[in-house]
Amino acid sequence: MGRAFGQSQPHNEADFSHFRPRQEISGIGFVGSEVCTACHLAKAKSQTSMTRALSTAAESHVLQTHARITFQAGAYSFEIVRDGQQSIYRVTDGKDTISEPIPYAFGDGYIAQTYVLLHNGKLYEGRVSYYSGTDGLDWTIGDALNPPPSLQEAFGRDISGDEARN
Repeated sequence: MGRAFGQSQPHNEADFSHFRPRQEISGIGFVGSEVCTACHLAKAKSQTSMTRALSTAAESHVLQTHARITFQAGAYSFEIVRDGQQSIYRVTDGKDTISEPIPYAFGDGYIAQTYVLLHNGKLYEGRVSYYSGTDGLDWTIGDALNPPPSLQEAFGRDISGDEARN
């Protein structure tokens, strides 16, 4: 936030800290949501859940209020644990483990929340998501209900190229 639209940043595949999907308009600067709120208080107070569709993990109410969430499917155990100010997404097959901090949460958690992960310089959609109806994790919508064939596939689905940009 606060970075002017159209300003280029040094490109680093592993650094998504400034990633904010949006349509950029060349020459138009963004002064920050706090400045906008000063003049548009009514709109800021009446935000819909869609305005919170993608947030940082630190902004996720679900992740802030759940110290540990687990899910078991076949040989795989999934866990999201709070570690200080960050949440860690962890998958194990009992022998090996993939563990990464969660950079982004998709969905406000009112119904569901899916996690966007970074592993080996690539973005992934978490294989499991949080569902408020059960107050826990289960398969991410669109993923097969059968346990994945490898730990890497259990970690998540690769979302590269156009899908990641969109």
